[in-house]
Order: sequence, then structure tokens, then C-alpha cells
Amino acid sequence: MFGFIMRFGQVNATLTDLLEMKFIPDESQDEMEQFLHNISGNILQAHNNGNYEVRDYELLRLQMFAKHLQEVGETRPDLLEEFASEMHDIGYNEYFGTRFEIDTCASLVRNEVDFEHPDPPDFIIERVSGEIAIECTTSHYSGSSQTLEDKYKSTIDSKSGKSYYESSTALFVDITNLYYHGVDRQEPLSREKIIEWTRERIELFDLDIGSVLLFSYIVDRDDGGMHHAYNRFDTDNAADPLIDFLDEFYPSDDGFDVDRAYHPHES
Repeated sequence: MFGFIMRFGQVNATLTDLLEMKFIPDESQDEMEQFLHNISGNILQAHNNGNYEVRDYELLRLQMFAKHLQEVGETRPDLLEEFASEMHDIGYNEYFGTRFEIDTCASLVRNEVDFEHPDPPDFIIERVSGEIAIECTTSHYSGSSQTLEDKYKSTIDSKSGKSYYESSTALFVDITNLYYHGVDRQEPLSREKIIEWTRERIELFDLDIGSVLLFSYIVDRDDGGMHHAYNRFDTDNAADPLIDFLDEFYPSDDGFDVDRAYHPHES
């Protein structure tokens, strides 16, 4: 119990410091402060109810978020300040996209990749062989009458027509929410199905994009760890500098595999 209390207190203190947020409710709280305060409350409620799996997952999610913010801040304090400011301005619907952008930023920092953050696109990287770009987005299903397939395809379409949507750009998409709802609706999504939808969208609408990487948070029931696994789909017209970069930092065969994994709930 004391281990949980220490971890819970530490992550709240870290997020309070990094984001300059207060989790004690009062009338001046913005939407994200209230949202993160509610997550903390849900963690304590799960603990008090003895629902330790939910407790540990929710805490792990906050710990991963704090870790990514710390990684960004250690190397790019300017971006940490930018993300912290953005967190005060956005609402619930934008949180998951911002969190994924921070996750991707931390990944680049961790791999010692030099980049710019013009937003849009989210990241521009100068390679010896040429310039490439990364744009991040999330596919978040609201539970409407829209099918999971329609929701995913609309996410891919949402970036089409942008000036940076070209063969030297990779689209990073977080689809954790779709995987979760697929299981919840008894319509589990397979890797093959997602790739089929991706290929169909790119070929049908002749979308000039270099690669699509589909990310999902996966929890390992055996070791309690959380991992951001991905599948990668390169198009036929992908630019060589982009493929070289992805092969180095996001190789196609680097999928994460565990015997007892599940896709966590993303509200």
C-alpha cells in the first residue's frame, strides 16, 4: 500500500511541477486541470474499492505521461513550456492528441534526433539525404452510430490536402481507442484489417503520403508494463529519406509481442 501511495504522490507532484497545474479543485481550474484531477480521484477510488488492476493501469498511464514530459524538458525546455501552455488551453477532446504528440516528441528526444516543431507539421527532421516530416493524430471513437472503420478512415482523410501531406511525410496515428472499442463492441480489430483499410484509403483517394504508422498502448498483464506498440505501412511512393529514417528509428519488424496483453480503455 505504501508503495502505491508514494508512486501516486510522486506522479501528481511531477505533473503539477511540469505542467504548472493544480489538482486541488477550485473555481479557477481549467478543463485539463479538472480532467487530471478526476483521473487522480478515479485512481484513489479504484484503490479504496480494491480494484487494483484499474488502479495500477490509470497510475501507469499518468506515470508514462510524466516520464515523456520529463524527457522532453531535459533536452528541449522550450517545447516543454510550449506543451505545458497548450495543456492549459485545450479541452478534453484535444487531450489525447496532445498526449500522443508529446509521446512522439519524447521518442525523438530519446533517440537523439534533431528536429524542428513548426506545427504543422508536428515535426520536421533534416536528414543528409533530404527533409522529412512527421504529423501526429489520434482516432478517437465517441460511441456514435459511426462504425469503427468509418472513424478510422475519416482520421486518415482528415490530413489530406495539407501542404505537408506528401511522400516525405509519415503520419503517426494513435488507435488505442479503436482497439479498445473493437473488443468492447465484439468487433475486434486485426492488424490485417487495419492495413487493408489504410491501403484502400491511400489507393482509392490517391493520398500522397509516404508512410502510416499505427500506434497503440498495450498493457502486459504479466509484468504490468505499458508499451506503445506500432505497425508500419509504407506506400509505394514513399521518399527514400523517409524510409531510411523509419528503418533506423521505427523499423517494420519491431512489433511488441506478449502472451497476455490487452488494449487499455481510453475514454
